[in-house]
Amino acid sequence: MGYSYAPKSGGEGVRGFSAKRGKQLAIAAILVFFTGIFYFVGSTMTGYATYSKSLETQLNNTQDELTAVQEQKEICESVLENMRSSLGSLNSSLSTCGTDLASNRLSLDNCNKERASLESERNNLSTSFNSCRTENENSIQSYKQLARSSVRPICCSFGDVQSAAIRNWNIANNSIVCTGNYTINCTSGESNY
Repeated sequence: MGYSYAPKSGGEGVRGFSAKRGKQLAIAAILVFFTGIFYFVGSTMTGYATYSKSLETQLNNTQDELTAVQEQKEICESVLENMRSSLGSLNSSLSTCGTDLASNRLSLDNCNKERASLESERNNLSTSFNSCRTENENSIQSYKQLARSSVRPICCSFGDVQSAAIRNWNIANNSIVCTGNYTINCTSGESNY
């Protein structure tokens, strides 16, 4: 007798294995399938919960920022309203200032005209004063000359002229008197007046 080996075909071995263990393999496959599903669903749910929590945090932060921006907006609107009120007041003040400036400009123009007129009058008076001063100086010199020329015939005699006598004289009450602090040389007519 001899040994005979008859190999089984690959399909028969697998069939025999699956026939014997078919239920167990099916249950194992279902368990693997459900474990994968649960893992996938769990991961997805955890990711969704985390994503949802992140979105909720972002939403809360955005709401807080929006509230802060709203408060800033209200503050800005209040400041803007105050600035508008101040601007209205400043415009009113500017208008009043413009009116006052125009009035002051007219007053200044009138004052400049009056100053020019007064300067012209002052120049005329200065010219008249200088003319009067010159005339007064000339009159004083003429008066002195008249007084000097009148003293000799009044205070000197013919003998005084011959002897070159020096006589004292003065002016009192608009008259020449032959006594005083001034002197006259009866011959030459020189006087210290």
